[in-house]
Amino acid sequence: MKPYGAALVRLARSRTDIVCLGADLTRQTETDLFRDQLPDRFFNIGMAEANMVGIAGGLARAGRTVYVNTFGVFATRRCFDQLAMAVSYPDLNVKVVGFMPGISTPGGPSHQAIDDIALMRVLPNMKVLDLADATEIVQAVDLAAQERGPVYLRLKRGEIPKIFSDDHVLELGKANLVRDGDEVVLIASGMMVPGAIAAAEFLAVYGFSVAVLSSPSIKPLDVASVTRLVGGAPLTLGLAWRGLPGIENSGERQRSASLNVAAFELDTARRLCLPISVHVGGETAESQFAALAELDMLRSDVQLVHMTGVNVLQFREIKRSGASVALTPLTELRMGYGFTRLGEFLDADVRLGIGIDSNALAGHSNPFALMRLLRLIEAGRRKDETVISARSLLALATIDGARAVKLDQEIGSITPGKKADLIMLNPNAWNMGWFSEDPADLIVDAAGPENVDTVIVDGILVKHKGRLTLVDRDQVLGGAKTSISNIVRRVA
Repeated sequence: MKPYGAALVRLARSRTDIVCLGADLTRQTETDLFRDQLPDRFFNIGMAEANMVGIAGGLARAGRTVYVNTFGVFATRRCFDQLAMAVSYPDLNVKVVGFMPGISTPGGPSHQAIDDIALMRVLPNMKVLDLADATEIVQAVDLAAQERGPVYLRLKRGEIPKIFSDDHVLELGKANLVRDGDEVVLIASGMMVPGAIAAAEFLAVYGFSVAVLSSPSIKPLDVASVTRLVGGAPLTLGLAWRGLPGIENSGERQRSASLNVAAFELDTARRLCLPISVHVGGETAESQFAALAELDMLRSDVQLVHMTGVNVLQFREIKRSGASVALTPLTELRMGYGFTRLGEFLDADVRLGIGIDSNALAGHSNPFALMRLLRLIEAGRRKDETVISARSLLALATIDGARAVKLDQEIGSITPGKKADLIMLNPNAWNMGWFSEDPADLIVDAAGPENVDTVIVDGILVKHKGRLTLVDRDQVLGGAKTSISNIVRRVA
């Protein structure tokens, strides 16, 4: 079955302006049907994709509607300059069709189109469609022809699933609700839609109500549907920068093109009401923070991560802006950012939370060890073992952390109406010997994950008597071992 090839032939039979170009991948792009049935309008340019795009631009200027066909990585990255100058800027009627998206190819890294969407989205006048099934592919051929100007179609090669019925309508700028739900929202496009549906069905077995939104139109994006769906969801996407884009060296704060893109991303995240975090640490931390302040990016919806080298003026700016700070001592020590300055942040009365940052860097996600490390760092820095109380650390890990991300009205404390998570510890273990009148000291200074007996998340019992209730531990460990073995075998 060749849904794209057959649809293109049908279109060409009804419109004499349709021309098909290939780059020596005729059978692989289903255009052998076009070659065999309409040979006078089929041109095989050979393995010369940049030339093919230039020819397509010339044919479009002569009044033709041109379909350019090859693998996605060759249709985008290899001839990106020609796409920009010969097709996109002049807004010509060229339809670029890229097969084998992502890592679906058996051809290895040289054939993997992992950046094609990013590349095509930034081109002026270019529309981008990432198609999920045969129904959408057939409609996309006609839709692209009707749309004046350049269009990029992203197609899976080989066996094409059929997800949508024949009455499904594909539209530019329109997403489709595949499955309704009110607890989790999965947004997918192209070949990831079947995976999102499968994930939703799997989560439904465990009682989660999961919505799936298929978004074939990447550019223009259906922002309204995304906003409407994620507005009430407890878990959403967010914007996280590993340092502000465009700041590479200390003292470099000019308004570069990267900073302009960053400002646009920030405005978009705010329009979608997404959480925003910026990692400010390392050698460029001072310039990173200065750029955020000077470009008016620091506001109450921004969370700054690390901030180990903060000075008095920066403390004041954080407080003035209403931004919050997340301290991640395991990562900050591992990366050499310096000692976490918890005491100063508490004294400055900024919204503050603590976190792990990255399991890969921290080595674990143990909140007990995190609180203990913070207490030890402050005791050493201040030369006073009582300078930070256990209860203040527990607050940072619970209600203060929730307040830092503006979720304190929903989580963070055991309060009627909130979605509090309950973690119950077994105090009878050897390491939990009683040494203080305050149980908070026991939790911070002695407890570990092995002491967690029961966990209730949003009313659901997820751990009881030390065993996970919703996950087969042996199955997960077995799957992880198999994955590791497969990775080792591939790289050996």
